[in-house]
Amino acid sequence: MWLAFYISGITHIVPRSFERRRLGVGCRSPPYHQNKVINTKTIQWFIILCIIFVSLAIPSYQDNLTIEQIKEDVLQQVDDLRYGKDNLPQGDLNKASRIHENNQERLEITVSQRKNLYLKGFVGSTLENNQWQDLTKASYNGEHEGMLKWLKKKKFSSTYQYNLYQKLSKNDDQKQNVTINNVAANKKYLYTPYSINQSDVTSSNIQKDLNLQSIALFGSKSYSYQETSSTSPSELMVGSNWLNNPNASQKEYLDTESVYRSFVYENYQTVDKGLEKTISRLFDQDDFENTGIYSVCQHVRDTMTSYLKYDDQISDKDSLEDFLNQKTAGNDVLFSTVAAPAHMTE
Repeated sequence: MWLAFYISGITHIVPRSFERRRLGVGCRSPPYHQNKVINTKTIQWFIILCIIFVSLAIPSYQDNLTIEQIKEDVLQQVDDLRYGKDNLPQGDLNKASRIHENNQERLEITVSQRKNLYLKGFVGSTLENNQWQDLTKASYNGEHEGMLKWLKKKKFSSTYQYNLYQKLSKNDDQKQNVTINNVAANKKYLYTPYSINQSDVTSSNIQKDLNLQSIALFGSKSYSYQETSSTSPSELMVGSNWLNNPNASQKEYLDTESVYRSFVYENYQTVDKGLEKTISRLFDQDDFENTGIYSVCQHVRDTMTSYLKYDDQISDKDSLEDFLNQKTAGNDVLFSTVAAPAHMTE
């Protein structure tokens, strides 16, 4: 299911030949090219000045706000100064209606192959009070303490995990070039699939096991990378033969992946307890035979098609619970939350 996340409705795909004519590009773009990167010290000073400026700008009538609310407000305004404003909800379901406010394109994508790409920018790990958030620090402690550093040392990351698997399976023949032009999405993030080439992410920051964030002061508007994935739906993927008889490199990958997999099973399979019964009731209406991941994915699609209504124009008052109970329609944000209620990408 983790490959079933989508950003439907926020992308516009352009054939590579058209993009070359329009931009006058006659040669292949280098991997992961982005706007000029400014050094870390400059960014730190810029953020400090932004915080001072925004803090002074907060009027006195906000004295009754909590410290946490003021902190969130300041950080949001600093982000707006750095990356510009957009109307993507960043996991806030209370703002789900804003995604189609002006019907503008968010991303312009140029590809060299025709196939589905599931890109991720913002990633939410837990749903609480209608807001997708990161896992708590405690989730990365205990038996998982030091896991992220260990995975980095092993050169393993969920950001490019699928690409690692494809290389070990010697399936590089489905490699393609991708160019992203960020028209009106959040420039804080690099919008990439799980199948991105590992060498193309070295100039960005990998945030925990979630996503890639730009190291440019004002974010990344245009960049290129390579990805390797099948033209078939991911749920139809069949395990490679080497899984039963791995060589040294393949065994190292399997051992490393098993550590991360245990973390995923522990943290990314839980659903908001307030919605658990409602979600179960929705998907248990029709019987189906669980014969593997494809049958599960198809059951999710069939259920959502049969019982849930889509509308890109919804109200902020339309709650996720009302949507699940088929009282109101839902848009892209609510559909993606229901399709993968334990993990959300945008």
